[in-house]
Amino acid sequence: MMKKRNTTYRLNKVDYTIFIVCSIAAIVMLYLFYRDLHSFTIKQTEEPIARIYFKKNTAQRKFADSDIWEMLTDSSAIYDGDRIRTSKNAEAHTEFADSGIQIQLREKSMIQISQNKNQRNVAFVGGEIFVATNAAEQETLVIHSGKKDVAVSNASEVKIAVPEISDAALAGEEAAGDSSLLIEVKRGQVQVSNTARQTLLVQAGETVIFKSTQDGMENARISEDSTMPTESVKEGTEKTFACDYAKFKHSNFWDELQNRERYNYGYNVPLADVSERFKIIPKNSILEVEISGTPNKDLHQFAIQISTGQTKWKRAHEYTDTYPNRGNGMKQDTPFVIKRKIMLDSSVVYTDRAIINISYEPRILDEPVVMKDFKVRCKVVSLNGGAPQQKIAGGLSKTLEYDRITLFKNIWGSGPDDYSYQLHVNLEKIFDAPASLPKGTKIKVSVSGSSDADIQWLAPSIRDENGIIWVADYNQWALRFSDSPTTKNVPFAYSRQYTSIAALKDPCLAVFELTADREKLSAAPVLTDLRISLEVE
Repeated sequence: MMKKRNTTYRLNKVDYTIFIVCSIAAIVMLYLFYRDLHSFTIKQTEEPIARIYFKKNTAQRKFADSDIWEMLTDSSAIYDGDRIRTSKNAEAHTEFADSGIQIQLREKSMIQISQNKNQRNVAFVGGEIFVATNAAEQETLVIHSGKKDVAVSNASEVKIAVPEISDAALAGEEAAGDSSLLIEVKRGQVQVSNTARQTLLVQAGETVIFKSTQDGMENARISEDSTMPTESVKEGTEKTFACDYAKFKHSNFWDELQNRERYNYGYNVPLADVSERFKIIPKNSILEVEISGTPNKDLHQFAIQISTGQTKWKRAHEYTDTYPNRGNGMKQDTPFVIKRKIMLDSSVVYTDRAIINISYEPRILDEPVVMKDFKVRCKVVSLNGGAPQQKIAGGLSKTLEYDRITLFKNIWGSGPDDYSYQLHVNLEKIFDAPASLPKGTKIKVSVSGSSDADIQWLAPSIRDENGIIWVADYNQWALRFSDSPTTKNVPFAYSRQYTSIAALKDPCLAVFELTADREKLSAAPVLTDLRISLEVE
């Protein structure tokens, strides 16, 4: 009879020794690889001419006599002839040694720094930089870009951008060429010259744009206002701004309607970061803005405001179209995604100056909200979506059904009674086609179901960017289905015809609201077997 062979293998001392030696060698090699990846060189024979500091993400440096890009630390020396570049969603700034000159680099930007006895120079390859010089230092910084030289004098602040630059040029794989150049002077003045020794003086408040095909100075487009761009963004353009943490900042403002000072917390995203550079967005365009993140505290709602990019602040859309969540609320440490379509009733005249402002008004001044994994996505849905559309024909009907739904507490102000309990449905879910409802349209609304609380009255309404289209004074009590109260756990059924007093431009920009009387409710009511029917007659 054959016996089963024991195949168990036991390590001896030699095997243990080999295993331990190999493990240590692997750890040492990984450590050396990490140090090599994150190492940077210090030149012993040269004095640095500047230092670079980070604001976020990654910046790299390449010596004039090297082909290797090094990842830099938070504070690194920069030598004569060094190239510096920033990655996507990165920012950094450089300060010249013994000087008041500072250069801030935005994302995907590259410069080369050099100096001689009389002058400090920067070769600007591409991206966007912001240059500030000190009033106490009587020296000039010259920035070279293609065939143009920009001399920034003392006590000046200027933004310089090259909107059209290839990734290969930013990577140093090909020459940058002579791209379009934008110069915006915030303070002081700059002098622009070319190879033909022509010069142009740009003063504070002015912006000048040189096209890549332009040789002389006489055709440069210059203006003190923000109406220079003539080309519109492309329909369908979609970009996302992202950061690990977004801390909202406190600010005060004067409310002309209420004649009092108010305060809020806000976070600004440059529109150029989520759109195209140096463009306009025409009136009647529709933008889809999506906000996502994780707040570190509860936030009942926030507002989205898109500015026109003019020198004086102006919103490009109606104020009533600014709240994307309509009071749904964001919970502490809970991720959220909120999407809102906004129609512009004023043109964005300059995307490089316009912003998307996300703000909220706290009930009391406390620590501002910090959003983790904060993202803002913007898509140009249409360039004429707010223009008159095809009218919705009579007979169209739609029914929405909910097994169980809790009405949310919609807080609109800081007072103790500035809230209501509501249900919101984007009207595009009801009227699928991008069409309009003219003034005088009759709509029959039917609602049935049951509630877990007594409700004094229920009222339906349709609200677009200009307000409620069924009444002129926002009096939702006047829109109630019936004077009879809705009794707890007793099925209800209501029906009423409404006539619009204003035209509805686009269902994509409107919501259907079902409002419950808040004065008789101590908590948000829960509706079961809810059916909502709308019929255009």
